[in-house]
Amino acid sequence: MKIVVFESQNRDKFYPLSQTKAIWELRCGIFSFKERLENLLIGNDKLSFKDIYYFTDDLISENIKELDFSININDFSIFDVEDEILFVNSSLFLEENFLIIPSEILFQVNNENVICRANWKVKNNVETNITKIIESFDFKTEIINYNFAEYIWDLVALNSEILLKDFKMAKNIYGVCNQRGDLSVVGDGNNLFIEKNVRIDPCVVFDTSSGPIYISEGAEIHSFTRIEGPAFIGKNSIILGAKIRMGSSIGEMCRIGGEIEESIFHSYSNKYHDGFIGHSYIGEWVNMGAGTTNSDLKNSYSNVMVQMPFERIDSNSYKIGSFIGDFSKTSIGSLLNTGSVIGTGAMLVFNGKITPPFIANFKWFINSKVESKDWFDDFIISTEKMMMRRKKRLNLKLKNLLSKLYEQNR
Repeated sequence: MKIVVFESQNRDKFYPLSQTKAIWELRCGIFSFKERLENLLIGNDKLSFKDIYYFTDDLISENIKELDFSININDFSIFDVEDEILFVNSSLFLEENFLIIPSEILFQVNNENVICRANWKVKNNVETNITKIIESFDFKTEIINYNFAEYIWDLVALNSEILLKDFKMAKNIYGVCNQRGDLSVVGDGNNLFIEKNVRIDPCVVFDTSSGPIYISEGAEIHSFTRIEGPAFIGKNSIILGAKIRMGSSIGEMCRIGGEIEESIFHSYSNKYHDGFIGHSYIGEWVNMGAGTTNSDLKNSYSNVMVQMPFERIDSNSYKIGSFIGDFSKTSIGSLLNTGSVIGTGAMLVFNGKITPPFIANFKWFINSKVESKDWFDDFIISTEKMMMRRKKRLNLKLKNLLSKLYEQNR
């Protein structure tokens, strides 16, 4: 058997993160979708990571391949041989028994094709669109009771539930946690999992009353921090006297202060100072100036409308924060409105006015209006400096991707 991980046709539903990432790279709970799938295959003697074929936008795939030469990405040679193929939608939250779903049935969630198993026979002139390949089979359709993210805010809404499931998986993978008798824990201490080489200062409170807390290797939890489960703190991240409310996931090497509620920080992002971020998804290499705060609830308690690039959408939720793309920055005191969408490489300069609901890639919000700036060279210079501070480099493929996004927005 081979596994094909495909994306829904409308990737813009995960804007702005979909501008720079494959959907299966996005984080929810402890893991990304890719990590969760690969973890579920651990111990399987018939399938390995080499049997997984990932598909995404061609421009994004070049950057991913630059970082990981071993990945099978956008490789249509899989369709040149006869084999059994399991097609998996990239934003489907897989369960432990996903490999044994019956064949010849196309399972759906909210009318989206999410998973099916087919005996693939060699075809001439095979389609280069996975969705059309799946639809070419004469399968009957059924509804499957799996969690599925259709829009980027679904990742935030599902984060608490997925954290609970991922915690059990992570404990099974990584074994017994680092037992510490010197910690202040409210609730069941067994629901606090701490990997090795974690620094925890005095006067830190872990509250597991509502769910587990997972702290990854190399993390630092500074004094006067309170973390409420379910929550995840990623590898080498630093929590600086912050209030981490339940349902939050902090990815690798972030710097977090202030108050965070039911939000996801993908990785390598800074919210070092005070301010509130709630019900939001923050991308990579985002820097938030001191006092940056977002609204996640309208005064009317009505559903939040989210302005995406292609249309304005009713989120069907009254708790929606902000969605900020990679490499964006906010100045001190920035105020983000309910349901704000900030594209890749945007710059917000606070001038006393709350930000508009939508700021496209590389735009500036300055002098209380959105402006275009001829600043790509300066952006690249500052980005290289920022990444070097974390001992990372801006590779040529990612630079090309950012350049293409910049030219599109001109």
